[in-house]
Amino acid sequence: MRHSLFNQLCLIIFGILLCACAKSALKVMASKVSPSELKNYKTYAWIAPGDSALNTRRDDKIYAGAIQDAADKELAKKGLKIDAQNPDVVFMFDTKIDEKVAYRAAPNSSNAAFGFGGYNYGYNGYGYYAGYGNPMAGLETTSKLVNEGTLTYFMYDRNTRKLIWQGWASKEISKKTNIGSTIKRATTFIFAKLPIEK
Repeated sequence: MRHSLFNQLCLIIFGILLCACAKSALKVMASKVSPSELKNYKTYAWIAPGDSALNTRRDDKIYAGAIQDAADKELAKKGLKIDAQNPDVVFMFDTKIDEKVAYRAAPNSSNAAFGFGGYNYGYNGYGYYAGYGNPMAGLETTSKLVNEGTLTYFMYDRNTRKLIWQGWASKEISKKTNIGSTIKRATTFIFAKLPIEK
């Protein structure tokens, strides 16, 4: 009986931790570029709102100031300086919110079992798991619609107008999400992947 209660408690804690990690996860990626390809870039500018030279869309930037300020701080750490007249590169950013289906593993108290290394503890006693008595028997998968926000930075060579680097971060967001701090955190992690050293 004590094993069964302990196993159910472990499953509940595991499920809570799994859900908490899934909600708070910030996924960050960037294109792969050799540092030698970027070593000559020292100055930058932002593409002005409404500039269509690179087919940009700038009509939904409620947090444009916060995004650009966060990026300026990170780029300064890289040794890049703003030069609106004759920059080596130009940056632009984009944001979007996608509605996605998220799957969650939640504890299910019916037929709960806890296993490790191929063994099962619970109603079936000790031994290898089989049938409904496997380690996943205490978890139930549920799905729901969530909003995932994505922030992307693009870096273009000013002369060739070619995209030379991009980095992006995405995170599940809700009404409770602190957008300002999420922008700062995402920007820090994104530009950490830009291979330019001061």
